[in-house]
Amino acid sequence: MSGRADSSPGIRVPELGPSLGHMVVPSAGVPGSPSPVPRSPFPRPELDDIRYDLVTAIFELAGEAREWSAGADRDLALSALNRAAWLHAWERAVAAAAERVAAAIDAALQGAARESRMPTRRARRLVLGPIERRAIAGRLGAGGGPLLASLDLLEETIPSLRTAASLDPAAHEAWHRGLTTAARRLEAAWLALDDATGRERQRWSREVEAVRCWRRPLWPVWVVAAVLFGLATWLGLVIGGYLPAPSFFQGWVAAWWQRFSW
Repeated sequence: MSGRADSSPGIRVPELGPSLGHMVVPSAGVPGSPSPVPRSPFPRPELDDIRYDLVTAIFELAGEAREWSAGADRDLALSALNRAAWLHAWERAVAAAAERVAAAIDAALQGAARESRMPTRRARRLVLGPIERRAIAGRLGAGGGPLLASLDLLEETIPSLRTAASLDPAAHEAWHRGLTTAARRLEAAWLALDDATGRERQRWSREVEAVRCWRRPLWPVWVVAAVLFGLATWLGLVIGGYLPAPSFFQGWVAAWWQRFSW
């Protein structure tokens, strides 16, 4: 996914791979990665493919910028790596990660509902709704604040390069710094998203455990038992002659005694 920086008659696009840091390394090989979160009732969602897609998108944007720069189209080269392009790639990654996490939570809740023998109708209400899914996406993307700030600064470096007849070395260097800073902030935002995924698991672990420990309420059983016991007691007292039998019940009581009397 990496290559050497390209030169062109227009602008030169820096190599972004080194600035992306741990994003280009599989999570299992990242030195000093965060310690595992405590045991959770459901497995950690796998996000490596989403990270790979995000890195690939950034490199594709850089490659597109190099192609336009090689054709001496400075305006299109700058547009390929502008704020909107970076932001679209980041927001798409956050949305995909949030959907992956939400799917894992749904699976854990439904599995816990099956373990506790929760009624199907009640279990269906456990599925995360749109508001909860948007909240998850918001918490996962909360670490992107510094990235957005760096993209704003990057955008401020573009007009001077776009309008100048000749390439201003200072403006060109400022644009380079903006790109490499955005790449570093993207790495930090992704690591924050990865940490937020662990916190999201812990947040929903309590809900999953509550569903797993759910038991059918016993009060309907006790109510039915009390009603049946009272009815049996009343019936015994009526048949035994301790209580007067209602008019609709007198014929049955008389027939009972005729059958069992001797």
